[in-house]
Amino acid sequence: MLWGFALLTGLQPAVVRAVTLFSLLHIGEWTKRPQPPLQRIFLSAWILLIIYPPFLTQIGFQLSYIAVLGIIFGLAIAKKIYHPRKKWKRWLWEFTVVCVAAQLAVAPLTIYYFNQFPFLFLVSNLLVLHLFTLSLIVAILGTPLLLLDLPMTNALKLYDLLVSVIHSIVKKISSYESLLWDNIYLSQEEVVLLYALLVGAILGWQSKKVYQWNPPFFISLVAVIVFAFSRISTYDKGQLWVLHQPKHTALIWYENQSIHFFSDAPETRTQRLLQDFQREYPAKEIRIDSLWRWLDFKSIRLLVLDFDTVLQDAAFPRADIILLKNNPKVHLERIFSQWQPKVVVADGSNGPWDFESWKASCNKAGIAFYTTAEKAVSFTP
Repeated sequence: MLWGFALLTGLQPAVVRAVTLFSLLHIGEWTKRPQPPLQRIFLSAWILLIIYPPFLTQIGFQLSYIAVLGIIFGLAIAKKIYHPRKKWKRWLWEFTVVCVAAQLAVAPLTIYYFNQFPFLFLVSNLLVLHLFTLSLIVAILGTPLLLLDLPMTNALKLYDLLVSVIHSIVKKISSYESLLWDNIYLSQEEVVLLYALLVGAILGWQSKKVYQWNPPFFISLVAVIVFAFSRISTYDKGQLWVLHQPKHTALIWYENQSIHFFSDAPETRTQRLLQDFQREYPAKEIRIDSLWRWLDFKSIRLLVLDFDTVLQDAAFPRADIILLKNNPKVHLERIFSQWQPKVVVADGSNGPWDFESWKASCNKAGIAFYTTAEKAVSFTP
């Protein structure tokens, strides 16, 4: 039944993950050898990764399994805090715990990937989840009627009404922009540290009697030290980044949580690039400037050679970095003798047909050659 539904949806990754997990749960019940939920979760993840390893890099895979883990640990902790006897209170309490636990568990990843965090998730889940479940039941029950070509006017009207109500609720909730924490950024290190703190907090609840503060305190101390060291060592030195922007050039000078952005691309095309950069390097100040032919960053001097560049020998002093832009028709040997660069970089504005000849010229002269097509290039004074 479960795999039939998965086939019906076209074996979508999210459905396959859920069906695999619940299949393991049912197998445990049929064999009368139930296993702890954590073992089933890790087993299902292991099976999926063996079949298709790229699942690990998919956002849906990461969010779904972390949400399930958050729900399991959240329910276990909630039972120690409060266990109502009345059925409706127990249902409301468990539903609230599930929503909060799942949202808190995926919060670091949500902020990392989408740069925002919603505060109305509990209200939206409470309203939308039950209506969605009802609409799904109506759709499943109405499918046989549709296949048998039987009249189903009332079922269609009910389904349209439910979908319309869900759409209205979602639209209304999304209109409260003040309750959406937007433009927040976390680096990979910060995401790891937050999950380490979360694991430490969970370990503190493993005691049956008294909350153990040792695990969260120890992990918090290590997290603060690592975080502070990484931030101090990164912010103070300053870094020059040559980013990959197709058909354009994009440079960033990052120092003391300040971004100085140079680009010849329209602002609409650089917003996403800046957001992605701030995931790893948060900024309190952002300055946007036009791209200049000559740039000096402390001890790093960069010269931009464009397609139509015509430079005299004494036009600029010696350059540490030569940035090739728009496939310039230049003789690199002459450029090397004039400006004596240490590095040559070809960014996303260039077509790939000149890369091999440029690389060969650089190797012959003993000069490093990089392309942003492989990854962004950074330099430190």
